[in-house]
Amino acid sequence: MLQVVCGAVADPGGAMLLDLLNRRFASPQQRGRVFERLLKAAFEAHPGAYGPQRFRRVWRWPEWPDRERLGYGADFGIDLVAELTDEWGGGLCAVQAKCYDPSATIAKSDVDSFLSASAAERFTSRLLVVTAELGANADLVVRKAHPRCEVLHAADLDGWPVDWAAFLDRPQDLRFASARYEPKPYQSRAVDAVVDGLAGRDRGKLILPCGTGKSVVSLWIAERMAGAGGRVLYLVPSIALMGQTMREWAAQRDPRIPHRYIGVCSDTRAGRNDEDADLVELAMPVTTEPDRVAAALAEAAGEAMTVVFCTYQSLEVVEQAQRSVDGGAVPARFDLALCDEAHRTTGVHEADAGSHFTLVHDGSRIASAKRLYMTATPRVYTDRVRAQAREHSRDFDVFSMDDEATYGPELYRMSFGAAVEHGHLSDYEVLVIAVSELHIASLLGDGVLNLADGASAAGGGGGGPPPRR
Repeated sequence: MLQVVCGAVADPGGAMLLDLLNRRFASPQQRGRVFERLLKAAFEAHPGAYGPQRFRRVWRWPEWPDRERLGYGADFGIDLVAELTDEWGGGLCAVQAKCYDPSATIAKSDVDSFLSASAAERFTSRLLVVTAELGANADLVVRKAHPRCEVLHAADLDGWPVDWAAFLDRPQDLRFASARYEPKPYQSRAVDAVVDGLAGRDRGKLILPCGTGKSVVSLWIAERMAGAGGRVLYLVPSIALMGQTMREWAAQRDPRIPHRYIGVCSDTRAGRNDEDADLVELAMPVTTEPDRVAAALAEAAGEAMTVVFCTYQSLEVVEQAQRSVDGGAVPARFDLALCDEAHRTTGVHEADAGSHFTLVHDGSRIASAKRLYMTATPRVYTDRVRAQAREHSRDFDVFSMDDEATYGPELYRMSFGAAVEHGHLSDYEVLVIAVSELHIASLLGDGVLNLADGASAAGGGGGGPPPRR
């Protein structure tokens, strides 16, 4: 499990790291050596998930004190060795830095020695830092590696708040900038409205357009409602959104409230599309085992806020974990469950059939004191659609976001129009494709569409304008 003390997201304020190395150093060997030294310094100073809260100490391979005692040679396929903190399970992390031209492809043979050397029992985790794409075979062996081999890309490094150019000659002096957000007035109003609204009820909705900061608003809500020692469940439909939200929270958290994170994903391709991240790119411990989640929930958090990030598809793992804490006498309850992209939790389902996306509604299976459903595009089913569906189906359950028994009342809303008018978003154009309800009913009757397809077509969904630059 990961405890994060501080973090930042900022403009790195200069050229990309690889461009700087290519311009300054003529030979690949020079670039590689400087790249290793910069990474060592960065891991010793990073304000978030790649710094001292994860790595207690970091050595370059030749400097690792136990290297000779354990009989390792000077060149063994490992570039850095880092001692992990207790929050990350202790042990050692083996790191390899591949400083390749971005036009190159990293072959399987380029990573074989690292994966072989780091398979030794003393290395409990692995991190591969690359500046070029992994080839198909290299990607396959990295993904299948056990223990898990995390991959950190050049684009990630370039997003870190550090001016790399200032430290090329003296990597040991590397420092990170800090840039925590100040809540905008509408964000403060949203936080206050949700906190006040949930004071007397257990469910509610937050409607904010894409690009207006739902992730950071949800963080501020969680820190006020759960806070130090509390438990938070954060649900997402995809692995990519899980990683994005975790990084945002780590960067923007209140420095007075440490965070402990664990990711739950029982399907490595859950919600995956071409833009989704792989599990190897998640900068937090990831598990598929209810026992590990239960241990995280049972452990005394002290001053830290424990956050379980989970895909909707994996929520049954959390259900099992809650029931196994303390022998299952009383399920380990979350203080707050945050449902991102909450329109995905709507739908029409055969009675008792259920869905991964609707499990969160059931308080008897997922124990949480409060639930907040967040979306830019609330999905509502009309009475006519419901009536027409009944004519062509057996008994079914309808989950529609206007049902306050399931979703609670609307606690705060900002429309797209208001966001544009007040300068929070750039202007946009909406294209709408319309299908008549009568046509859907006809297709249902003819068996061309099944009930879920028809309900989805009638319900609408996602998307939004770009954030204002």
